[in-house]
Amino acid sequence: MINTKLKNKLHKRFNKIIEEYTNKFLEQFNLDSENCWWVGNRIGLDLFCFNDIYTIDLSDMIYCIEENVSYDEFIEHEDYCTKCNEYNFPIMNLQSWHKDAPRISKDFFNALNKCKYRILVDNISCCLVTGECAFCPKNKYTCFNWKHRNDPY
Repeated sequence: MINTKLKNKLHKRFNKIIEEYTNKFLEQFNLDSENCWWVGNRIGLDLFCFNDIYTIDLSDMIYCIEENVSYDEFIEHEDYCTKCNEYNFPIMNLQSWHKDAPRISKDFFNALNKCKYRILVDNISCCLVTGECAFCPKNKYTCFNWKHRNDPY
């Protein structure tokens, strides 16, 4: 176990280094520090949140700085991960993305979205025409058609 004096000294040095990385990251991404914070106020140990939407961990923050990843590249990666998550595809880490690892094409995602939309439209149309829903024959709370629902909303 380390003594309190050493612990405080290390903590102060660590926070100084993290502050420098954070400032460089904000500068590189042209961000205002007003809408940015470390989750749980655990500087350098948890996720850094910026623009009230996005999060990044310290290792990816350092990677962005060292490899000059642009804000647009970062956002493109985040969007890609969101799409992968929607369809339960493996999510690619930022470093692999930045190094142009093989990825699922935008055209493929667009085709999946069209299929998903078509399935929803067909089932909602079925509800409206027949009065029955493929999703709710027994449980009306899962129905997409508000006319089938038992709740007052």
